[in-house]
Amino acid sequence: IGDDEGSVLLLMTSLPGKPLGSALNDFSELQLQRLTKQLRGFFGSIRDVLPTSNMVCGIGGRGCASYIMSLDTFGPFESVAAFNDWMALRAQSRYGLERAASLPKRIDAAETRFAHGDLTPFNILVDEDGNVTGVIDWEAAGWMPRHW
Repeated sequence: IGDDEGSVLLLMTSLPGKPLGSALNDFSELQLQRLTKQLRGFFGSIRDVLPTSNMVCGIGGRGCASYIMSLDTFGPFESVAAFNDWMALRAQSRYGLERAASLPKRIDAAETRFAHGDLTPFNILVDEDGNVTGVIDWEAAGWMPRHW
């Protein structure tokens, strides 16, 4: 995902399995526990990838993608504080100043971490035994505040 020169590589390939969202009810309690452990390990390792800067951005420094936040890309932002400024303005225009002021406290000093950006049960592939075979749809991946 990154190196000393700031290069970015995201490998995409065809993967076996079916979406977890359509297979979840097929698994035993033991299979679900194993699946949970696999996912915890996988996403823990993704979150441990250290950024080359504190920018909030998509892969390669492009704008961020979040279908919950906007249908268009937004940013990139030079810092978490700049991202929070954008979020605050967005909240004020959407909810009004009074309601926006009641939102949770900003964490401007947060570190950025690599995040999938669109994680749903339909973007996690599993085999018939409940083992994770892969995670798909990484187009919204990027560097987001650690709490994202």
